[in-house]
Amino acid sequence: MIIGQNDRTSLIPQKYTQAGQAIGLIEQLGGSLCNAFCVRPDVVVTNAHCVFDPKGKWRNKKLEFVFEYRPKRRFLKRAPIQGEEKSERLLNIVFGMRRGRTKSGYLNHHDDWALLRIKPGVCKAQLPVSPTKDLVKLSPPPIALFSVVNDWIGSAIDYHKRLSTDCRFVRSIPGLSKQARRAYLRETRGNASVLHTCDTKQGQSGSPILWEDGDGRVSVVAVNTGYRRYSDNYRENKPQFYANTAAPASAFYRSLERFASEGTVGAPHLTRIQRRLRKLGYLKSRADGVFGPATREAIHRFERRKKMPRLGLPTVELMKKLRLPKPAP
Repeated sequence: MIIGQNDRTSLIPQKYTQAGQAIGLIEQLGGSLCNAFCVRPDVVVTNAHCVFDPKGKWRNKKLEFVFEYRPKRRFLKRAPIQGEEKSERLLNIVFGMRRGRTKSGYLNHHDDWALLRIKPGVCKAQLPVSPTKDLVKLSPPPIALFSVVNDWIGSAIDYHKRLSTDCRFVRSIPGLSKQARRAYLRETRGNASVLHTCDTKQGQSGSPILWEDGDGRVSVVAVNTGYRRYSDNYRENKPQFYANTAAPASAFYRSLERFASEGTVGAPHLTRIQRRLRKLGYLKSRADGVFGPATREAIHRFERRKKMPRLGLPTVELMKKLRLPKPAP
């Protein structure tokens, strides 16, 4: 199923060559796939819903970034998330959300992003990220959605890269009635979701949305999160409308800068961090030196209080903010 005008092309213009070398797939054990793209030699970006299920649980025990693919699901280059073998995957993932809805029940496309640190050697190129605030006002306005898509060829699935061009960011859904628009606004209340007119297809979650500035530089300005269907009245078979949604790069840019530059600390220092967070009232559980969801959430709360970019990891910079002694090199 294609949402939007089918303007995808397999002929990739030269200006998007670097982008094509940076895009791959996040493969989950069991077959589910999402798009992802390299932004650092060992960091890729995808959607949070590709990592967690709607209830906030891990979708699978094993996730890998795959770059080269052939029919019949033969992937030639793959890289697991760092720490996979030592059960330290949590220390190598940063995300904007774990659940698809906020505590108030609203859809949360704005924070549907995740950063994964993978083993180096797979990313042939990295895409620059532009944290533009108001995407609708981009000038020149045309954008492009670059994805790895799959099509059936005979009895096998063929994976190949496609480009959807000449689309735009918009503030509202074209053709949406007042009733359906109210439903959309009600569901996304409080979240600065990005809407776009690029055509989408199942499996294109996590695809980069690219913009070329006046000097010919191509960068990522948003990450496709999928589409949402709205209707005036399903029982009366009224027309249905589709909203293509995306997470803006501005939502994760500062977290990416921290994630790429700050290293995590081990168990002895983690225990000290937990004790300090308990003393300050951010952590309720005991300081056991184990990094889990409770410790991550406590760090998130501390980061929000100090207006730090969202990371949720035990880092040297965090120890500095907590006024703990810096670890010995």
